Amino acid sequence: MLRGPAIVEGAIQAAIEATDITINAARVVVVGYGNIGSLLARTLLALGARVHVAARNPIQRAAAYAIGAIPVPLDELPELAPDIDMVFSTVPARIVGREVLERLPRGSLVLDIAPPPNHADLDLAAVLGHRAVWARGLGRRAPVTVGRSQWMGLRRYIEEIERERAPVSNEL
Repeated sequence: MLRGPAIVEGAIQAAIEATDITINAARVVVVGYGNIGSLLARTLLALGARVHVAARNPIQRAAAYAIGAIPVPLDELPELAPDIDMVFSTVPARIVGREVLERLPRGSLVLDIAPPPNHADLDLAAVLGHRAVWARGLGRRAPVTVGRSQWMGLRRYIEEIERERAPVSNEL
């Protein structure tokens, strides 16, 4: 997936632009550990952040631990919030809501990558004095790379259809 690095680079850029601290030594949490969340967590670790990964699935939490992140079950996110500088939400669900936002230090970054309709409560985050950023559509920041990725996927799909339509030979 060539789109992933473009999305992560865009998220990092948005975080840098929206904060007054460096990512290096920042206390961050990545909510969700799918394709984008895992790539984002690895990149943040490489930049020197102290990375927590909040995920529902224990296998995902184990994978996060294996790369050096601190795994956290989703239901423990509110307890972690007072110690966090930046929240990166990658899940299309309202995980980062009132219970988490009210406990974050004022001015924390809440950056959401998830598509609508369900994502972090960015309106409430802004009201509470956080830096709320809805960073969707980040894949389009690198149109050549992302276009190449999409073309590769389409080409594989077309080739698969062609193989299925090809006549089957019954020769022995």
